[in-house]
Amino acid sequence: MENQIPWDIILEQLRNRNAKQDPRFTEWLQQSKENLQYWEELLVIYAVNGKVPEYYIPRQEVGWMNIQKRISKSIRKEKFIHYLVRIAASFLLIMLGAGGYWLGNRNTANPVYSEVVSPYGHKTMVLLPDSSVVWLNGDSRLRYQTDFSKERNVELEGEALFDVRKNPGNLFTVRSKDLRLEVYGTQFNFRTYSNDDEVEVALLEGSVGLFQDQHHLKTMKPGEVVSWFPGQSKMQTSLADIRPVISWQSDELIIDNMAIDEAFKYLERWYGVQIESADNFRSGQKLSFKVKSESLRELLSIINRITPIQYTIDGQKVKIAIKREQSPHLFETLSSVSNLREAKISTP
Repeated sequence: MENQIPWDIILEQLRNRNAKQDPRFTEWLQQSKENLQYWEELLVIYAVNGKVPEYYIPRQEVGWMNIQKRISKSIRKEKFIHYLVRIAASFLLIMLGAGGYWLGNRNTANPVYSEVVSPYGHKTMVLLPDSSVVWLNGDSRLRYQTDFSKERNVELEGEALFDVRKNPGNLFTVRSKDLRLEVYGTQFNFRTYSNDDEVEVALLEGSVGLFQDQHHLKTMKPGEVVSWFPGQSKMQTSLADIRPVISWQSDELIIDNMAIDEAFKYLERWYGVQIESADNFRSGQKLSFKVKSESLRELLSIINRITPIQYTIDGQKVKIAIKREQSPHLFETLSSVSNLREAKISTP
């Protein structure tokens, strides 16, 4: 079996995923279910270590051993174990999706849908049937038809970073409760939580068309961030550094001059908790910080140095209030040698 695998063609497809598929590669994928499974394993390995393997033996245990050897050279052992567990969970979801794909082909009269849920405090990678890659943030779900041969439609609730494979003959669309996105082969971040007042689209590469029902709102360009306010049918567009917007995917949370009640929503999804804030946390207050590996207790301890707060953590429930003897009208900046490099809280 191994001698029959066209490695030169496969490696070229890995290096240039947006290029037109080689007919020989397409023929090889269609030969057997095992071939598709080998290709999906290669995509996962390539996504993890960022390198094209010189030769690949399609056995899952060998693939994971190679990943472990490469990652362990650059990160601490405990972070690697945490990362590997998350990748393994994502791989399981990929294989479940692949199983749904073959079941769907057996009965095309009844389309089969897959739904992937990323719970609070987790991030999940999804490999779609066309080899597009989606990263789901915490408290997010993605639903899609397992057969992409005729159309590529997905539904999102929450937040996701998309890397869509180009296919001019088969449009890729993303639907949410409030917006529909027509995607023309691109990378973008889409945040559409049901409990948020704002829907946000940030475009890294390519082009995206924004629609409300059948009404065309805008065609985005790289570097643009569009905020859509469904309650007001209002849209705002800005040019911004996209890196803070997608920092969650690389295990870094960046809050930049954000209202405290909005910042708490991010912390809930990041740490997998429910936060209740007291009335003396005024909505006009702003909070800024960066956090990587700090625990929630460490973060609250640092915020306490900026503006005195009192907090309790009871399992997954957190209560936060400003201490009564302190004034809420504080503005301070803290520089720290930890990964939380800068934090501040302010009022207008």
